[in-house]
Amino acid sequence: MTLMSDEDLQKYYIKYGEIRDVFVASFMFLKIHDYFTQFTVREDLDSVAMGYRVMIITEKMIVSLSVYTPEGCARIRICKKHSRFSTDWSLFSSSFSTASFFADPILDSSTDVDDVKEYLQKASAWLFVMFKSIGIDGVMAKLEPKQQKLWPAPLSGDFAKNDQAYEEGLSYAATQIKEHGKNRVAVIGQDQLNMVIPYALALDGLSFKFSSKTTHGVQFTDSEKDSVLLSFNKGWLNGIMNAGYEIHDVGGLAGGDTLGPWYGSELQEVSNRRYPTVKVR
Repeated sequence: MTLMSDEDLQKYYIKYGEIRDVFVASFMFLKIHDYFTQFTVREDLDSVAMGYRVMIITEKMIVSLSVYTPEGCARIRICKKHSRFSTDWSLFSSSFSTASFFADPILDSSTDVDDVKEYLQKASAWLFVMFKSIGIDGVMAKLEPKQQKLWPAPLSGDFAKNDQAYEEGLSYAATQIKEHGKNRVAVIGQDQLNMVIPYALALDGLSFKFSSKTTHGVQFTDSEKDSVLLSFNKGWLNGIMNAGYEIHDVGGLAGGDTLGPWYGSELQEVSNRRYPTVKVR
């Protein structure tokens, strides 16, 4: 492992200091013009040679600048601050594209100090104009994920023989939703025990559960188990989408080569309906 020289390390910190100061100054209008009361600057310098991140955190919105040294790019993200998430989760869960937010797309810049400064000034100028023209409520509305049209749920031909399991999955989702009565969030992902269920419990959200021998009235043999349970899971997920729940996707296994049949089928179902999901990592 090659360690950086003191000279190189100092260079990275100096570059960071310049960019941080311009970033904070560029978005200071959020505080000066009383759009927000809170204006907290938070920094992540754990691997300054690889890149860094600096954030402005208000009570309703987060503006983040990430500089990636190996990729040679700097990127701004703007998202709503989710009250039930930490700041990091708020950013991870935002599928928001900053470029599409502004009337004139602002593309990622290089890591050259002057380029980043120009990028920040242009982005902040556009945001300031938006606050002046449509107000804080209008900006917050633009940060809300757009709900896409929900298409009728198709039944995959691969599991047509398992119609009963699919219908039981729909019914089970309806029962879960009726008994839930909490925040309207359901969770999908690859690792049910270690990722999906713990995350769902943390949010008081819903996740898929099943019995090992029977699926709510659908009897099956060991050889039929996988296809029946996949059909039941598809029905459950479509029932969740029918109810308009927000779906949080915790992703696949870190370093995994495949998505697996369960998570893969979940992704296929939401894709078939073009249903929006919240990526949480």
